[in-house]
Amino acid sequence: MSIGNFARVSAVFLLVVSLSGCAGTTVQNVWQDHTYTGKVTSVLVLGATKDRAIRRLYESELSSQLQAKGVTAIPSFSLFMTDDVMDKQSILDKAHENNVDSVIITQVLDVKSYRERITDISNLPRHPGFFRHSDCFGTFRSSCGWHDSFWDGFSTVRTYDVEYLVSHAETELFLLDGDRLVWSVLTETETVDDIEVSVRKMVAMIVGQLEKDGLI
Repeated sequence: MSIGNFARVSAVFLLVVSLSGCAGTTVQNVWQDHTYTGKVTSVLVLGATKDRAIRRLYESELSSQLQAKGVTAIPSFSLFMTDDVMDKQSILDKAHENNVDSVIITQVLDVKSYRERITDISNLPRHPGFFRHSDCFGTFRSSCGWHDSFWDGFSTVRTYDVEYLVSHAETELFLLDGDRLVWSVLTETETVDDIEVSVRKMVAMIVGQLEKDGLI
């Protein structure tokens, strides 16, 4: 997705996070233009969503973690007062006004729902000393013979369904000079409950990959 195509992004960025957070994010694929040997020093952070709260949360966290690595990072929500997707020229104008040399854009590509059946089996503990009470003999005795398993007490079985979401997001890094794509990463996220922790983990994965690939 070029900066020009950003104006046509309609996918709800971080939809899965806005619903229920994420249990974990993994890197699925990385592409890098190895002819570019420089490092990013300043970047405009963009999240493709009209949900200003989610946009603010994500862009703030990504900007903060990039700044901790020595990169000047500006969240787009601090420059654009509208929640509508910005056009290319507006992005370029704001970037140049703030002396930014690159743009990083994230969008969700797809969100899929899954259901998994879970079965829990709980066993009551044995009597201390590995002796169990025998209703038959009215006394405590150690188990013996083929019927040993009958001395272990009772088990409880609980079966239930768990539904969760899996999303794939693409994050791309462009140099403003020539509208040049130099890096992209595809991530997969599974969802649970804590939104802020979820965003922090996802961002940490992205920033870690940027550092690993020598771009920051």
